[in-house]
Amino acid sequence: MELIRHALEAALEASKVIMKYYDGEVEVELKADQSPVTIADKEADKVIRKVLEETGLPILSEEHPIPDHEERLQWEQFWMVDPLDGTKEFIKKNGEFTINIALIENNVPIGGVIAAPASDIVYFGESGYGSFKSVLSKNTQNVNDIFKEVKPLKPEDPGKDDIIRVAVSRSHLDETTVQYIDKLKQTREVETTSAGSAIKIGLLAEGKAHIYPRFSPCMEWDIAAGFGIVNQLDFQFISTENQKKLSFNKKNLLVNGFVALRDKSFL
Repeated sequence: MELIRHALEAALEASKVIMKYYDGEVEVELKADQSPVTIADKEADKVIRKVLEETGLPILSEEHPIPDHEERLQWEQFWMVDPLDGTKEFIKKNGEFTINIALIENNVPIGGVIAAPASDIVYFGESGYGSFKSVLSKNTQNVNDIFKEVKPLKPEDPGKDDIIRVAVSRSHLDETTVQYIDKLKQTREVETTSAGSAIKIGLLAEGKAHIYPRFSPCMEWDIAAGFGIVNQLDFQFISTENQKKLSFNKKNLLVNGFVALRDKSFL
């Protein structure tokens, strides 16, 4: 898990930078696509890149120019980074934002780190090792400290629960998602939890949610780290376009919709 240790170190350093800005005045700019970006996004990206560059692997980050697809297809392993996922939540100061760092191998996320700086939680995992959660404290200084408080994640099968728990987006809840939930309610009792950013994937990893449906567009870097974590726990991310597993490192990094779940009978 040496590479994921680098990702954890990068997430720790970025968390410090982000929280410095979170506690102050947040200046917001708009990108070309009209999505918000702050200086915290940009500074976190710099810190993460500095740490990950030590691994020698290429880095694909939301806050950095994206290399041509032909070049990316030559990458056997690389990092996919969202230095501040949930910028809208960061601006609202509701704490529901994350740092997402995915380790991609042969265009499949095989590991990842999701850090939630405002709640001092880190989720991480890698193929062959499993998935874990660590709660940070004022005494957490480095990666070794993260492993001192680590908890293996083993969510129960949803078939053993009387209630189907669904994680939904706080900022992107749309009518299609509401219709999907209404369909689930025809056969099971359903409980929904709203959250921002990749925290919803953390809820899957902990067993606090069984399903995460998203029918509005997002980008690969929004979910790649989460994929790399919960894929170890038998979750699948099924495309709403073709009902197949999501693919990564596409020419267009847009994801038009997916349902993340363990039991495909709930599609």
